[in-house]
Amino acid sequence: MNKCLLALLCVLASPVWAQSVPPGGVTKVQPIITPDALKGGQSTPPLAGFERAAEGGDANAQYQMGMAYLQGDVVKKDLAQAAQWFAMAADQGEDRAQVRLGYLLEFGRGVKRNAAAAAQLYEQSALQGNTEAQARYAQCLERGSGVKKDLTKAYAFYLLGDRGGNEQANKAVKRLALTLTEAQKGKAQEMASKVQSTAGRRY
Repeated sequence: MNKCLLALLCVLASPVWAQSVPPGGVTKVQPIITPDALKGGQSTPPLAGFERAAEGGDANAQYQMGMAYLQGDVVKKDLAQAAQWFAMAADQGEDRAQVRLGYLLEFGRGVKRNAAAAAQLYEQSALQGNTEAQARYAQCLERGSGVKKDLTKAYAFYLLGDRGGNEQANKAVKRLALTLTEAQKGKAQEMASKVQSTAGRRY
């Protein structure tokens, strides 16, 4: 794992159980293990298989472990623990983990708030084609949160998210289109096309 990122999380980690994520803050995904898996007197912990794979360096398993602790469906919710698993996966370039860790850092959930680190993670994920990250990174650019305010660049990433079907990005594109000049929109279009031509697996 990247030593700088690990060191950052060690400093930021909260010693108490993390508080709940606001409704709508994090996209709900299908649990990797259903609550029914906890029934029947199983002697093996329900996450044992995933944890072994995660500790072995499997980025997807690390992401899934993070989601388990984030959602709290089959284990007690612990956002500090979730952040650590997401960090391991994010360090391997797992775009879903990058956006989840970015969210926790942006709003100080389970770790101390760090808007700059959040924006950097959103950007990394966005450049791989993750539409949620594109919308979140665009928000950072629009507001100047953790990154220099840049409405043209924000519009470009909203465009990318919109092309990928992100509803939030779609609304933002319509809103910003009313305030930007034609020159700004043209530059944003070029920027979005360049990113899209070099982005990851989602294109």
